[in-house]
Amino acid sequence: MMPILLITFSRTLILISLILVVRSPLLTETLFIQPVLMFPYLRNKKIASILLALDTKIELNNRINAELEAMVKTLYDYWFVQFDFPFDFAQGKPFDFASCPEQCRRKGKPDANGKPYKSFGGKMVYNPTLKREIPAGWSAKPLSSITNVSNDSLNPADTPDKAFKYFSIPVFDETNIYGIEQGRTIGSNKFKVKETDLLVSKLNPWFNRVIYAMDEEDQICSTEFVVWRSPSTGINNFLYHIATSPQFIVHCTQSATGTSNSHKRVNPNVMMRFLQPFNREIVELFGQIVEHVLKQVIVNQRANTELTSLRDWLLPMLVNG
Repeated sequence: MMPILLITFSRTLILISLILVVRSPLLTETLFIQPVLMFPYLRNKKIASILLALDTKIELNNRINAELEAMVKTLYDYWFVQFDFPFDFAQGKPFDFASCPEQCRRKGKPDANGKPYKSFGGKMVYNPTLKREIPAGWSAKPLSSITNVSNDSLNPADTPDKAFKYFSIPVFDETNIYGIEQGRTIGSNKFKVKETDLLVSKLNPWFNRVIYAMDEEDQICSTEFVVWRSPSTGINNFLYHIATSPQFIVHCTQSATGTSNSHKRVNPNVMMRFLQPFNREIVELFGQIVEHVLKQVIVNQRANTELTSLRDWLLPMLVNG
């Protein structure tokens, strides 16, 4: 009996040491709630190494995304808050990035001919609508005059066997991506989603649920989203930063109404009244520069969703067998 007890105790110590390596609260909690059924040491070690690799990759993707998002936000603030977008004063027009090397275009950094507009004395004029100065030639535009709102819908039940990529509030909150569901399981009309769409939630707008749609077929979304269908990819990329800006969140939050604090909605018409300094040429230029960054962020987010799902599937195997 004693050798068996020693072997069991030894395996328990091995499992605990693996838990400390993986550092997973879920795994630690599971250890003390469920009976401990030991795997052979080598198999446990392999699973633990896979879990560690998954956690490392997820953390790396999160760090990359944080840096990419910070970089784009900084560029947005320079161009549309401080109005220091690159301007060719000799030519009297925004700097032409097509004239500079590829690296310069991708980073949004002009050569010596492109100067920060406001900092180098670019003309500013007072806009009574916005109650502040904006660059000459710019205007104050509501979102409704920058992008359309699409109400193009379908009933998934009409094609019961089709697999839809369905953006719903609960699934997005949990995974940052759509769920795949057959038409027969989706109960009512949904909005169609296309590549140049932004999905902006009208429910509890302080949570700022904004989805940047990618080029995929059979995408639909809940009617809790307002579908911004932009006239171009460049404008779509610009609007993503509007939709995630603190000013827009405050606008929607203050306008939201409802019978309870847990379920308040902003009227889409009110949402689209949000005013923004606008110059189409500058907006399109900005959108072209940041497009590859935004799409990489989405790719990393979706990769993390898959990695997290795989990790959560493997965790119980380390304990339960």
